[in-house]
Amino acid sequence: MSGIDDFNLHFPGESDIFEEKKPVKSANVVSTKTILSFLFPDGLKTPGKFEDVSSQTTAVFRTEMEIFDGMKVEYTRTASQYLQIQHALSMGSSMEPASYSFNSAFAKEKTLLHARWGDNGILFARFRHQFDKLILNAQAQAGSPNPKVLTLLVVEGEYKGSDSNVSMSFNRQNQMVTLSYLQSITPKLSLGSELTKHSQGTALAFGGLWNTPKWAFSAQVVPASLYLQVAYLRKAMQTKTCMVNLSTQFVLQPGEQGLDTVAQIGAEMRNLKGSVRTVIDSSARIYSVFEEKLDPNLSLLLSTFIDYPSSTYKIGLGLNFQS
Repeated sequence: MSGIDDFNLHFPGESDIFEEKKPVKSANVVSTKTILSFLFPDGLKTPGKFEDVSSQTTAVFRTEMEIFDGMKVEYTRTASQYLQIQHALSMGSSMEPASYSFNSAFAKEKTLLHARWGDNGILFARFRHQFDKLILNAQAQAGSPNPKVLTLLVVEGEYKGSDSNVSMSFNRQNQMVTLSYLQSITPKLSLGSELTKHSQGTALAFGGLWNTPKWAFSAQVVPASLYLQVAYLRKAMQTKTCMVNLSTQFVLQPGEQGLDTVAQIGAEMRNLKGSVRTVIDSSARIYSVFEEKLDPNLSLLLSTFIDYPSSTYKIGLGLNFQS
């Protein structure tokens, strides 16, 4: 947080004109910057974007989005120092038909270009460039039924201050404008808000993150829609060769018959040989993804999903090659 300079403003009067001026001693004034430097010797850091307030505490719960069934094979090749390409093939899934996609990514210092093309004719592209403290992001998607018409266009500008972050985005698809601000209050605490304007109205959200070396807690609330999300992360083990995290999450959100509540617990373990991620929610559903590195360039994936109330089971097997 930038300091506030103190100015001694003095307006001359009649006494100043006829009396001899005497030297004025400067007052011992302590500025805000001095106080912050004394309280936090290491200073305040950039907190990141508001939308990422809960990204650390809820990282393991993204396992639900990575569940697949059938067979999946991915081949990733590093074409040059800055260019990487990937071929992905999936088949035998009960959730979606067999598909193929081609991905390419170009990353150089402050610029990132990423494109994905699928056999369904949909092309997705992403651009990111950093101008010192200003970051420009853009996403676009085109495809069926009319390849010449953009079905998605999102433009975002982000400013990363020394202890704050301001971002503004525009989504052309639903005519939505979002403005967010996140401020580091202390080295451990960050607070912010987000204003969203779309065709259905305006929504104001508040959020915060308390992060320590041993645990982290995040919360987000949207008063207008009665949405509440709180999450807690326990960093059970953090070493150079192994990481173990335990997470819990509670979400209160509007539903078809009133307010719906969802509670989840998750565990994650990563080491040099692979990773294990498991999530259990209040509806008695279990999501698990196992990854085993058979070779530095070859990984085996096993995805499992169990829904006890409906007696639904899904299993997926994947292979990742790199060269």
